[in-house]
Amino acid sequence: MISTAMQTSFTSEETIKCSQELDQLIIHYQTYKILENRVGFYQSVLNTISLFVMQPILSINKIK
Repeated sequence: MISTAMQTSFTSEETIKCSQELDQLIIHYQTYKILENRVGFYQSVLNTISLFVMQPILSINKIK
């Protein structure tokens, strides 16, 4: 985008198109990172919950 702007001008149609494409890529990347963080958070919560659920079951099986 920068090289296009330097060659054609910062307000040329081609530069603006590059800028809009870059904006879309940034939005997609940010959305991906937000979703990735949410999945990671929920996965850690589920792992913690499963430890609390499985620990008593494992203890009972050791007693038998």
